[in-house]
Amino acid sequence: MVCINLLQHSESMEERNNPFMKTKDLIGFPEEWTNKSKLHFAIGAKNRHEPLYEFYKNEFQDWQNSQNNKNFERDYILSLIYYGRHEWLFAGVYKRIGLEIIEGKYNYSTELQDVGKELIGRLIIQYEKKIQGIISLSGKTYRQTAIAGSATRTLYSRTIPGL
Repeated sequence: MVCINLLQHSESMEERNNPFMKTKDLIGFPEEWTNKSKLHFAIGAKNRHEPLYEFYKNEFQDWQNSQNNKNFERDYILSLIYYGRHEWLFAGVYKRIGLEIIEGKYNYSTELQDVGKELIGRLIIQYEKKIQGIISLSGKTYRQTAIAGSATRTLYSRTIPGL
């Protein structure tokens, strides 16, 4: 893994304190999508690594699409999966296509976008998450964030945390 610290390259205090600012530049996230997007910190309710297990089985998108609340009301979802203490694995950018409510569950239809596709499963973002839920990408500032590293290949063969 190659460590990349982008904090020293930030031009403003807002950029230094916002995890999305650094991530969007690295993955090539279109500026015009920013106000139409949510940042999803995927973490399991019973087992923190549940979404990571689903990612390794190529089933993360299905896991993410099933929600207990109406969480994805924006057009795009930038997904980060809990990887370890203060570490989040980049899982892609998804476009919300539709929503179906069945027996109180919110079942979203999403489509993986090409933005940052080559970094899915390879980019780890260091962020101390202190709030719960889905976060709007506009108008929020976050502290203590850096790009922790980028693997040379997708992290499928690494030992899965918690197993």
